[in-house]
Amino acid sequence: MIEIGDSSGVYRERAAEERRAAARATTAELQRTHLQLAEHYERRARELELGMNSSSRSARG
Repeated sequence: MIEIGDSSGVYRERAAEERRAAARATTAELQRTHLQLAEHYERRARELELGMNSSSRSARG
């Protein structure tokens, strides 16, 4: 399980794994599930990156 404090890189890596799994999926439903998980992990990575950027800006301000 990924902890909340982990870096966005962990989420990006997991998203890439899900995309590879989707490419190997044997059914459309399984492929869709892997793609949905990949999108979730990519969204979480972006949220973390945006949060880190805004906190570094506020620290400088």
